[in-house]
Amino acid sequence: MMLLVRQRLTEASTRMRAQGRRLLALPLILVSIWFLVRITALASPSDALGWHALAAYAQFMPLLYVGAYIALPQRGAWLCWAHYAALCVLYAWLFAVGGHVPPSSMSGLADDFWFTMLLSHPCYILALHYISALRGRIRAAKQAAGQDKERFLAMLSHEIRSPLQAMLGSIDLLALKVKEGTAEQRAVNRMRVAATQLDTYLRDVTAFARLENPTWKLNVGPVVLVPLLKDVCDHYQHKAQDKGLSLSLDVCELPADWPIQTDPQRLRQILDNLVSNALKYSEHGTVQVRAALAGVALDEVTIEVQDTGMGIPAEAQDSILEPYVRLDESIDPRIEGTGLGLSIVRTLVERLGGRLSVDSIPDLGSCFRVTFPCNPGLQKRQ
Repeated sequence: MMLLVRQRLTEASTRMRAQGRRLLALPLILVSIWFLVRITALASPSDALGWHALAAYAQFMPLLYVGAYIALPQRGAWLCWAHYAALCVLYAWLFAVGGHVPPSSMSGLADDFWFTMLLSHPCYILALHYISALRGRIRAAKQAAGQDKERFLAMLSHEIRSPLQAMLGSIDLLALKVKEGTAEQRAVNRMRVAATQLDTYLRDVTAFARLENPTWKLNVGPVVLVPLLKDVCDHYQHKAQDKGLSLSLDVCELPADWPIQTDPQRLRQILDNLVSNALKYSEHGTVQVRAALAGVALDEVTIEVQDTGMGIPAEAQDSILEPYVRLDESIDPRIEGTGLGLSIVRTLVERLGGRLSVDSIPDLGSCFRVTFPCNPGLQKRQ
């Protein structure tokens, strides 16, 4: 619910910013009129001090152009060119029609002032227009590059996964034909591990590329938390048993049918990565998944994945969440990975409006804690 409310507030904030920018058009128009009025009032000064005062007003006009392009990205150019056209009309009216000709002693200053202003202001406007167009092109190119990269990786992943799944199926059939404890069985197991690891690499790289795409969006909906946690733990029970580990779940009396508002696919991806990491880096002991209410008003839910693995040094607990960082290479080179799993988890948690924290002691284990906003109506239901 809180995540849905946050998205609604974000959309409302975007609409309010757009409306606020449109409302800024009136103050900018008033500033433009004020500049024109002041220049008209000081049209034909008879001394150098008057022309310096006129130039002092004129030198601040480029700020009007900058403000127009910032406040009105779509219509700022119209306001700027309208102001410049008004300056040209004013100049023609003052000297060609109105007869406001400066004294002969000041004609040089007048010519310099009007020539500089009428020549430089189009340059300001064109420069701002170029910068604005360049920013738009860079933004569009970034989005297109993200989409192209995602399509390429999706195509590559599909083209590789198809033969990979065929390999895994053939490996399973081959495993039925070999005898246990033989060299043939060990070779088949190595092939299965290698193929499974390659499939994991493909998923991680594809997921990371998708998160970098600026157009990536969440699909928020109601998710019943307890069955999801049980399903994830059941999925990894076989892997835990193969390593001689105990995988347990403690939901701390959460209602079995209680839904929260989040993206179910992304939440499961977070849990899959955390549980898979805990099993991968634990050689003995237990892996425990816990979920409980948190926060002063019990308006948050905390999910912890705790293991008894190798642990993470204190100085590395922040960097381990960065992309392509693997601290286990010097500890145990046999453990493989892309270094993207925890980075994906951190990005997904932040996109879902949650927080990720790590508590770890080397050689004793680690605890990854994810905290999400939950349905504030839970207390009334309990």
